[in-house]
Amino acid sequence: MAEDRFGAGSGASQQARRLAEEALQAERDGDQDTAERLFAEADRADPHAVEDVLQETIVDQTTRKGHAPDAAVAQRQERPRQSFDITLTVNDTPHRLTVDARTTLLDALRDRLHLTGTKRGCDLGQCGACTVLLDGRRINACLMLAVMARGHTITTIEGLSPDGLLHLLQQAFIERDAFQCGYCTPGQIMSAVGLIAEGRATSDAMIREHMSGNICRCGAYTNIVDAVRDAAQLDASREVARQDLPREVAGQIVSRAVARQDPSRDSARPEAGPDVARQDSPRDIAHPDRSHDTARPDASHATVRQEV
Repeated sequence: MAEDRFGAGSGASQQARRLAEEALQAERDGDQDTAERLFAEADRADPHAVEDVLQETIVDQTTRKGHAPDAAVAQRQERPRQSFDITLTVNDTPHRLTVDARTTLLDALRDRLHLTGTKRGCDLGQCGACTVLLDGRRINACLMLAVMARGHTITTIEGLSPDGLLHLLQQAFIERDAFQCGYCTPGQIMSAVGLIAEGRATSDAMIREHMSGNICRCGAYTNIVDAVRDAAQLDASREVARQDLPREVAGQIVSRAVARQDPSRDSARPEAGPDVARQDSPRDIAHPDRSHDTARPDASHATVRQEV
């Protein structure tokens, strides 16, 4: 087994195997001090080779001699397995779980809580398919252990529309056709939610930079950027409306938010006050000249207007 893993010509592996075999023999002869010394030398040379020797010895003693391995060998072969009773607060709902110490947050969400909207991609934190929010900040669920998420608030894609109404980013992705196969879409949307909350969606270049950790294998990046930009503009409009500012001040703030995304639109679009901001949808903000377009179905558009 060790030769398969490291190659037959590995001198360290062969030396570790020899030392481990000598240590086992010394252990059988009752010379515990020599056995411990030889095991220590073998571990320094190649700990994987020592594990292989121990495993082979256990199998050999169990199957050929018909009895359990020596107690000392069995004790060395055992691997500590710790379990933890934890409470994960996911989408404002607490869940009590007993998980292995090695269980990732991604595994807990998908396999234990059955929240399969969070996708498994690379398991290396490189694709962004498993992006969720931890206390409002973007993280890769495959890189965090479940026990590390205790005491934190976790939001998954299922938590963005608990009342059945689409989140403004979900609606923007539909409006902009910002997905194809859809596998990466939950991670893209969760990353965009965090991006807007961080105040980093101030230009197309910033969106591309801070969304670069989310890979779309279908190549829908242009539409994704458009959707995030639209949602950021609508979010800015809603924030102005909530503040109940004077019409002139509100119009200036909304105009500046639109201009930051595309300066060419600053002069083309009249200043909007809070009343206008409450009515704008992602498509209206991105295409003011198409606000009365009837060529496309408008059911989802009406949903956004009601939500605002």
